[in-house]
Amino acid sequence: MENKLVVNCDICDARKANEEILKKFEQICINADCLLVDERSKAVISQLPVKCNLSRVIQIESEEEVGTVSYNGKYEITGELPCTGKKLLCVNGLLVIHPGTEEILKSYIQIFVNGAVSYPESMSAWISQISVNGSMESYPDHYTLMEREWILDRYFPIRAKENGNYFSAKSIEITDKAVDTALLLKKNVHFQTKEFYVLEEKLEDCAKLFPENVKFQVIPAGFSFIRESMILKNDLLLQYGNQLYIKGDLIVEEKSRKDFSQIEELHLTGTLYLPEEQRKELDPKKVFCKKIETIKGNVIWKKKTAVIDTELLLKNPEGISLLGCAVVKIDPAVSEQELLEKVCLRHCALVKCSKKQKAAVGLIEHETASIQCDEEKDERKEATEEGSQVICTNWYVL
Repeated sequence: MENKLVVNCDICDARKANEEILKKFEQICINADCLLVDERSKAVISQLPVKCNLSRVIQIESEEEVGTVSYNGKYEITGELPCTGKKLLCVNGLLVIHPGTEEILKSYIQIFVNGAVSYPESMSAWISQISVNGSMESYPDHYTLMEREWILDRYFPIRAKENGNYFSAKSIEITDKAVDTALLLKKNVHFQTKEFYVLEEKLEDCAKLFPENVKFQVIPAGFSFIRESMILKNDLLLQYGNQLYIKGDLIVEEKSRKDFSQIEELHLTGTLYLPEEQRKELDPKKVFCKKIETIKGNVIWKKKTAVIDTELLLKNPEGISLLGCAVVKIDPAVSEQELLEKVCLRHCALVKCSKKQKAAVGLIEHETASIQCDEEKDERKEATEEGSQVICTNWYVL
């Protein structure tokens, strides 16, 4: 069995690499955002069976102290705490950079972000030192940074500053009739965002609070606003009524046919999922959505692991659709014909099936990240074979 070392980390410090210790491995694989080396360790690594998958290599002599900050979630760089000495910063989540922090940014050798970065427009020149696996977005310097999806409550107009400017990276909502938009106008408050959700009765006041480039999503008078994707059920109509505005998707199952027919008017910002027969009955004058996708029968939605077997298909003779599931496992006893006739896969991350089922899965899936056959080798499993060492961490000293 091959003696292998696999290192998965954000930062791998190889400056203390010891050839005598490492040469016992037949293969060394380093998967990292950053590899730290000095002149001596570069020579050592060149003599070893090392395979590297790296974003960046940084050379720092071994006598130099380098600190690291590793954080999961939201991390903010402000001017409140000074950063002393050289540091590397790793953030898994959201990094928020505040104005006037140029001197603090100078103290970071490199910044790695797996997620998103939000930074002031005036500091665009500093962004080149940030390695990002995700998105980067700027915000106006003289605006107060609010939540990415910000819902204004009825008390905000009282708390808002005179001539205050407020920024939200994704969207702002004024969906509570009690929000005093007239007071916001009186205080000369301004907002900036990408999308704005507003009640129709508040539209005239709010149009003066936003610049022209903001996309307005207007909720018609008398409609109930739902701010997340839903599966249609009878209790949804009992709670919200028959005129719905949904910020997201609506999933209609075969068993929800009667409930769907009771909806007087429907507005969606996302996708409407429904069986073929119900799509044929759709009235385009009462349904407004981004797009429509056809599914089969009933639905399994957003499960970590879902199993398709003969028992499931017998319980759902009209068919079954799996939407947004992380892992879908298909029992080998399920035939290709049954998959083609009774199963629908949408937006699932990983589908595990037999080699015989793979062709059928390819025909019934849509936007599936990966299809894996049981007979095919799983490279990740190989790395954990006996005789191998696998290390997963934020910071590792080789």
